[in-house]
Amino acid sequence: MDISHRGGSTGFVSITPQGQLLVDDYVGNGFFNTLGNLYKNPLASLLFCDWLSGHALHIRVTSHILWHEDTQQHTALTSDKNPKTTKTKRTLCFTPVSVERLTNGLAQLQIAN
Repeated sequence: MDISHRGGSTGFVSITPQGQLLVDDYVGNGFFNTLGNLYKNPLASLLFCDWLSGHALHIRVTSHILWHEDTQQHTALTSDKNPKTTKTKRTLCFTPVSVERLTNGLAQLQIAN
């Protein structure tokens, strides 16, 4: 089991027209262990926290790694629905199996309210 924080700047997760989530792997982002774990067992869960509202989104996924022989471009939609083209050698591709909204799911914010 691996529980790892993986984050980035706004838009680091993009969505394909088919609804898959894409996360580019780049030098220094610490994905090395995560890539190995997902290669062996493609089942995973993603948790997206909204620190302002205290809500969270839990997404169960299957995953695969898109390996690019050369640095290649791919285009996906960002959260603001604009196309985003990136260059990367590896991309994590997550296909949602189930999505659950956790209303007031962040305990420290529940106590504060």
